[in-house]
Amino acid sequence: MTSDFIKAREKIFSKITKNFKNDKISTLVVCHKINKYIFNNLYKSANLFFKKSKEYNFVNRTPNGKLVPKKETAKEYNYFIKSYYELIKSMNLHQHVKMYIFPVLRFKEKNLDKLNKTRSTRSELPHSDAWAGWGSNSVLIIIPVSGDTKNNRVVFFDLPRNLKKNWLSKKNFLILKN
Repeated sequence: MTSDFIKAREKIFSKITKNFKNDKISTLVVCHKINKYIFNNLYKSANLFFKKSKEYNFVNRTPNGKLVPKKETAKEYNYFIKSYYELIKSMNLHQHVKMYIFPVLRFKEKNLDKLNKTRSTRSELPHSDAWAGWGSNSVLIIIPVSGDTKNNRVVFFDLPRNLKKNWLSKKNFLILKN
C-alpha cells in the first residue's frame, strides 16, 4: 500500500515538473534537456570554479569530492551560483522555490582516492542524501557537467511505497558530550 506521504510527494513533484519539458523516469525522477546556451554558461562557470580550486590544491575539497566555496574561490563560486540560478529560471522553477540550498560541484578523480577507499560514508556506496537535513519538500537537481558521465553517474533506487515522513528526518551520526 502506498503511504499518504509518498502520494503527497508525487502530487507536489508532478505539479512542479509541469513547469518544464521533461521525460518521466519514475514518479519522483524526471530528466530535462537543458538549453544549450544555459548549459554552456553553467559548464564554463563550473570549470572556472574547478580550475581556481585546483590552483589552490583543492583546499576547498571534502573527502567526498565536494568543492565548497572558500575565500580563494568565492568569485568563481558566485559565478557558478549565478549560472545555476539561470538554469532554475529557464525551467520556471524559481516561482516555486521557498529556500535554496546552494548547489555543489563535485569533483571525482578517475580512480578512487586511497584515503577515501576505507571510508564507510564515501559517496561511491549506495546511500540516501535525504538524511543530510533537507526537508521533505526538497527537490534535488543533478547535472553531469563534464568528465566520464557514462561510467561515473548517479544510480537511483525505488523507494518503499509505504514510506513514512519521518524516514526523511535528519539523522545525527555524531553527538558530542558537553
